[in-house]
Amino acid sequence: MAEKSGATFGELYKAKSITDADLDAAIDANFADPTTPWS
Repeated sequence: MAEKSGATFGELYKAKSITDADLDAAIDANFADPTTPWS
């Protein structure tokens, strides 16, 4: 995954800095435990 830059997932995705798989993994992780912070 892209290094921490302060950009949102959407911005990173549009810039092609993260892949569909990266975004899917982040969403799946949030659904699995929505109390975990996104950082």
